[in-house]
Amino acid sequence: MLKELLKEKLEKVKPKKSELTAEVAQPNFPSLYLSSDTLSEIEDWEVGDEYYIVMKVEQKGKSMRTEEKKEIYNADLDIKEIGVLDEEEKKEDLKKKFLG
Repeated sequence: MLKELLKEKLEKVKPKKSELTAEVAQPNFPSLYLSSDTLSEIEDWEVGDEYYIVMKVEQKGKSMRTEEKKEIYNADLDIKEIGVLDEEEKKEDLKKKFLG
């Protein structure tokens, strides 16, 4: 449902390749750690399942480094609002709630 709503805005996250040897290299995705104090729904979530969450963030910092002639940017973000997408919510409700 989120993919349909934000098709032009949604981007797949590309994992960074591990710097370990090829035999043990694992994809390294960005991580987000939350507690049930922040998002109570995670109490019922199962390891290995996938969920859609929406966040409103404020950028607090930005940095850049060069890696093999490629500029890599990093952002420091504060999460201001967070919510779980319910499969039964209507597209219009989502647009109003999360896109203004």
